[in-house]
Amino acid sequence: MRVQMELKKSAVKFLDELKVKLGLATRVEAIKYALSLLNWMVKETEAGREISSIDKVNNVIRIPIFPGLDILLEKAKVKTQKNASIPETSDDNDILAIFKRIRDRKIQSINEDLDALFDLAIAYNEMGLYEEALSSLIKAQATSNTEKKIKCLDVMSTVYQNLNNLPEAIECLKDAKKLADEINLEPRDFLTKKIDELRSKL
Repeated sequence: MRVQMELKKSAVKFLDELKVKLGLATRVEAIKYALSLLNWMVKETEAGREISSIDKVNNVIRIPIFPGLDILLEKAKVKTQKNASIPETSDDNDILAIFKRIRDRKIQSINEDLDALFDLAIAYNEMGLYEEALSSLIKAQATSNTEKKIKCLDVMSTVYQNLNNLPEAIECLKDAKKLADEINLEPRDFLTKKIDELRSKL
């Protein structure tokens, strides 16, 4: 079966970089590699096992944020509870209730991990949970890294566009442009271009 996909330039660039790092011949191989890994992650999660990254040198365990997989993990736990005859609340099968528990658990576990908050915001935005995305981005901006703050504001602009709030989207980009000017970040014209494009839609 032949499957045709449209990818953003950033996604194509990522595929090419992945291909080089893994010593693969084609982008298709990189996609197959990623799908195989995702398939393994899904099976492990459905079995009730949580995916994690272990840093033995610093004795740190980091749990990556994958909202889709976390939902599967929650369902696996509910299933285990049922099999053990443990009473369950009425909202255990409600997807929003499940996601809320995941969010609360993750926010507690990542604490001041601002990179994780940024990643979580991206995931929320992709899933259409825009208010949650904005909340995570606001917290992620506590970083002292100016470039990361600019990225947060850029993503916030996208979220506001998804909410059909163009004035706020423009303000986010203007704040990002101001920060970019302060550190002479290049190229900066992409922010100006985005601002002009949004203004033309008002």
